[in-house]
Amino acid sequence: MVFEEEFRVQAPVERVWEFLLDVGQVAGCVPGCVSARRLDAPGRFRVEIAVRVGFIAATFTVRVELTEQRPPTYLASVAYGEERGLGSTLTQRNELSLIGEPDGGTRVRFRTDVNVLGRLGKLGQGLMRETARRMVAEFATCLRTRLEAEAVEPTA
Repeated sequence: MVFEEEFRVQAPVERVWEFLLDVGQVAGCVPGCVSARRLDAPGRFRVEIAVRVGFIAATFTVRVELTEQRPPTYLASVAYGEERGLGSTLTQRNELSLIGEPDGGTRVRFRTDVNVLGRLGKLGQGLMRETARRMVAEFATCLRTRLEAEAVEPTA
């Protein structure tokens, strides 16, 4: 399944880039993220994500690797995850582009190609697609809210 989303954040490209490279900040915006930590190699992370697809709840342990970075406008990553209880796996390729706008805001373009196999993958693309759309929308809202709140906070 391929998803492409675009949204706007009223924050400069450089600040959005910094946010996206901070595993703690990003984890706080990923729906269902239980934990996230940097591994010993640069650009590698381990994440646990609890999801609900229809009536089924699952927790994936996911390894994420940043595969390409062109600061501050392009980021690519791959992910591989396992859900032992349901015998399901996921693979994911992501591309994210940041485009500065004349008013100082940033347009965020996100493309992901997700493949889910096993019991969870058999639920059907309709349920999976709806769950993924919801998660991307929640992530975008959180990112926008956090970055735009920073822009209006008074400095000490």
